[in-house]
Amino acid sequence: HFRWNYYEATVAAFDPKTRHFTIAWDDGDHTGTVQPYEQVCIDSPPTAEEVGVGTVVLFPQAKYFFIDQHGVKRENMDRFHEGIITAVKKDSDPVVYVGKHTRGPDQGKYIGYRAYSEDFECTLEQLRVPGNLLSALAAAMDSSDDESDDESEWVSSTDDEEP
Repeated sequence: HFRWNYYEATVAAFDPKTRHFTIAWDDGDHTGTVQPYEQVCIDSPPTAEEVGVGTVVLFPQAKYFFIDQHGVKRENMDRFHEGIITAVKKDSDPVVYVGKHTRGPDQGKYIGYRAYSEDFECTLEQLRVPGNLLSALAAAMDSSDDESDDESEWVSSTDDEEP
Protein backbone atom coordinates (compact mmCIF):
# COMPACT_ATOMS: atom_id res chain seq x y z
CA HIS A 1 0.00 0.00 0.00
CA PHE A 2 1.69 3.09 -1.15
CA ARG A 3 1.94 6.03 -3.50
CA TRP A 4 -1.63 7.39 -3.44
CA ASN A 5 -3.35 4.05 -3.89
CA TYR A 6 -6.10 3.27 -1.37
CA TYR A 7 -7.11 -0.15 -0.05
CA GLU A 8 -9.79 -1.65 2.18
CA ALA A 9 -9.14 -1.99 5.91
CA THR A 10 -10.89 -2.33 9.26
CA VAL A 11 -10.50 0.30 11.98
CA ALA A 12 -9.11 -1.05 15.24
CA ALA A 13 -8.61 2.20 17.21
CA PHE A 14 -8.53 6.00 17.06
CA ASP A 15 -6.09 8.31 18.89
CA PRO A 16 -7.81 11.69 19.40
CA LYS A 17 -4.54 13.43 20.33
CA THR A 18 -2.83 12.63 17.02
CA ARG A 19 -6.06 12.17 15.01
CA HIS A 20 -4.69 8.89 13.67
CA PHE A 21 -6.51 5.61 13.15
CA THR A 22 -4.96 2.21 13.73
CA ILE A 23 -6.23 -0.14 11.03
CA ALA A 24 -5.97 -3.76 9.91
CA TRP A 25 -5.60 -4.13 6.15
CA ASP A 26 -8.09 -6.52 4.59
CA ASP A 27 -5.29 -8.05 2.50
CA GLY A 28 -3.32 -9.00 5.63
CA ASP A 29 -0.42 -6.57 5.14
CA HIS A 30 1.04 -5.44 8.47
CA THR A 31 2.78 -2.26 7.25
CA GLY A 32 1.34 1.24 7.39
CA THR A 33 -1.32 0.42 9.97
CA VAL A 34 -1.39 3.89 11.56
CA GLN A 35 -3.12 6.41 9.30
CA PRO A 36 -4.05 10.11 9.64
CA TYR A 37 -7.80 10.69 9.55
CA GLU A 38 -7.70 12.52 6.20
CA GLN A 39 -6.41 9.32 4.56
CA VAL A 40 -9.28 7.18 5.88
CA CYS A 41 -12.90 7.03 4.76
CA ILE A 42 -15.91 4.86 5.44
CA ASP A 43 -16.36 2.13 2.84
CA SER A 44 -19.85 3.25 1.97
CA PRO A 45 -21.07 5.21 -1.05
CA PRO A 46 -22.06 8.85 -0.61
CA THR A 47 -25.53 10.18 -1.36
CA ALA A 48 -26.17 12.06 -4.60
CA GLU A 49 -26.43 15.26 -2.54
CA GLU A 50 -22.86 14.82 -1.26
CA VAL A 51 -21.16 14.70 -4.67
CA GLY A 52 -21.09 16.79 -7.81
CA VAL A 53 -18.68 18.56 -10.13
CA GLY A 54 -15.61 19.54 -8.09
CA THR A 55 -16.06 16.91 -5.35
CA VAL A 56 -12.93 14.95 -4.39
CA VAL A 57 -13.76 11.24 -4.24
CA LEU A 58 -12.11 7.86 -4.08
CA PHE A 59 -12.92 5.60 -7.03
CA PRO A 60 -11.97 2.01 -7.86
CA GLN A 61 -9.62 1.37 -10.76
CA ALA A 62 -8.08 -2.07 -11.09
CA LYS A 63 -8.05 -5.13 -8.88
CA TYR A 64 -5.00 -6.52 -7.16
CA PHE A 65 -3.93 -9.69 -5.38
CA PHE A 66 -1.80 -10.26 -2.34
CA ILE A 67 -0.16 -13.33 -0.82
CA ASP A 68 -0.35 -13.02 2.96
CA GLN A 69 2.18 -14.18 5.54
CA HIS A 70 0.54 -17.62 5.64
CA GLY A 71 0.85 -18.08 1.89
CA VAL A 72 -2.85 -17.51 1.23
CA LYS A 73 -3.52 -15.71 -2.05
CA ARG A 74 -6.20 -13.02 -1.70
CA GLU A 75 -7.60 -12.01 -5.09
CA ASN A 76 -9.93 -9.44 -6.69
CA MET A 77 -9.24 -6.77 -4.12
CA ASP A 78 -10.18 -3.21 -5.11
CA ARG A 79 -7.53 -0.54 -5.57
CA PHE A 80 -9.01 2.94 -4.99
CA HIS A 81 -7.64 6.30 -6.15
CA GLU A 82 -8.28 9.93 -5.32
CA GLY A 83 -10.04 11.81 -8.11
CA ILE A 84 -12.13 14.88 -8.77
CA ILE A 85 -15.51 14.81 -10.46
CA THR A 86 -15.51 16.89 -13.67
CA ALA A 87 -18.96 16.01 -15.06
CA VAL A 88 -22.13 14.18 -14.15
CA LYS A 89 -24.03 12.20 -16.80
CA LYS A 90 -27.54 12.59 -15.42
CA ASP A 91 -29.12 11.16 -18.56
CA SER A 92 -27.51 7.77 -17.84
CA ASP A 93 -29.33 5.12 -15.82
CA PRO A 94 -27.76 4.87 -13.33
CA VAL A 95 -26.17 8.33 -13.20
CA VAL A 96 -22.46 8.26 -14.08
CA TYR A 97 -19.82 10.46 -12.45
CA VAL A 98 -16.90 11.38 -14.72
CA GLY A 99 -13.56 12.59 -13.44
CA LYS A 100 -9.81 12.37 -13.38
CA HIS A 101 -7.05 11.44 -10.96
CA THR A 102 -5.98 14.27 -8.65
CA ARG A 103 -2.41 12.97 -8.48
CA GLY A 104 0.06 11.70 -11.03
CA PRO A 105 3.63 10.47 -11.21
CA ASP A 106 4.90 14.00 -10.44
CA GLN A 107 3.33 13.66 -6.96
CA GLY A 108 4.72 10.14 -6.47
CA LYS A 109 1.57 8.28 -7.57
CA TYR A 110 2.09 4.75 -8.80
CA ILE A 111 0.47 4.34 -12.23
CA GLY A 112 2.30 1.23 -13.46
CA TYR A 113 -0.68 -1.12 -13.28
CA ARG A 114 -2.33 -2.43 -16.43
CA ALA A 115 -5.79 -0.88 -15.95
CA TYR A 116 -4.52 2.67 -15.29
CA SER A 117 -6.40 5.47 -17.01
CA GLU A 118 -6.16 9.15 -16.13
CA ASP A 119 -9.94 9.43 -16.41
CA PHE A 120 -12.71 7.51 -14.67
CA GLU A 121 -16.44 6.92 -15.02
CA CYS A 122 -18.22 5.46 -12.00
CA THR A 123 -21.68 5.08 -10.58
CA LEU A 124 -22.49 6.58 -7.19
CA GLU A 125 -22.33 3.09 -5.67
CA GLN A 126 -18.64 2.82 -6.63
CA LEU A 127 -17.55 6.16 -5.12
CA ARG A 128 -16.31 6.96 -1.60
CA VAL A 129 -15.77 10.38 0.02
CA PRO A 130 -12.44 10.73 1.89
CA GLY A 131 -11.19 12.54 4.95
CA ASN A 132 -14.16 13.83 6.94
CA LEU A 133 -13.03 13.62 10.58
CA LEU A 134 -16.47 14.16 12.12
CA SER A 135 -18.20 11.45 10.10
CA ALA A 136 -15.24 9.10 10.59
CA LEU A 137 -15.30 9.61 14.36
CA ALA A 138 -19.08 9.18 14.48
CA ALA A 139 -18.82 5.91 12.58
CA ALA A 140 -15.92 4.73 14.76
CA MET A 141 -17.94 5.52 17.89
CA ASP A 142 -21.02 3.78 16.46
CA SER A 143 -18.99 0.68 15.68
CA SER A 144 -17.44 0.66 19.17
CA ASP A 145 -20.91 1.00 20.73
CA ASP A 146 -22.22 -1.98 18.76
CA GLU A 147 -22.87 -5.05 20.85
CA SER A 148 -21.46 -7.23 18.07
CA ASP A 149 -17.74 -7.77 17.50
CA ASP A 150 -17.97 -6.53 13.89
CA GLU A 151 -15.70 -3.60 13.06
CA SER A 152 -16.43 -0.97 10.41
CA GLU A 153 -14.94 -1.33 6.94
CA TRP A 154 -12.82 1.56 5.69
CA VAL A 155 -10.66 2.56 2.75
CA SER A 156 -7.22 4.00 3.47
CA SER A 157 -3.79 4.78 2.06
CA THR A 158 -0.36 4.30 3.57
CA ASP A 159 1.21 7.43 2.18
CA ASP A 160 3.12 9.53 4.70
CA GLU A 161 2.66 12.73 2.71
CA GLU A 162 -0.06 15.25 3.40
CA PRO A 163 -2.79 15.22 0.70
